[in-house]
Amino acid sequence: MQKILLVDDEVSVRNAICRVLQDEPWQILTAKSGRAALELMATTPVDVILSDERMPGMSGVELLSAVSRIYPETIRIILTGHGDTQLVFKAIRDGEIYRFLTKPWNDEELVAVLRQAMGKRK
Repeated sequence: MQKILLVDDEVSVRNAICRVLQDEPWQILTAKSGRAALELMATTPVDVILSDERMPGMSGVELLSAVSRIYPETIRIILTGHGDTQLVFKAIRDGEIYRFLTKPWNDEELVAVLRQAMGKRK
């Protein structure tokens, strides 16, 4: 079964995304920080990681850059409501991030992007 890792420091955001994805055929894992995400990925391979940009301790771009180096096969998507768009675009250009979505997200767009990403991992 394919796995997706949702990383956001806000439990309400993680829960909302889990509800949107509940009918999808993926195992959904969650982490509340970049450090927790990396610890989880050290023991559990994931196909796609969806991370918030603004988190304490480690930004989403920093997390996804690390994932790009350590787990290059994992598809990396950032979800941002704020963030430095130039930094996000640089990360996309450098191949560290596959796509970015904005908060508030559109449920249908979120699912479509994740389905496309999962399709790349088959």
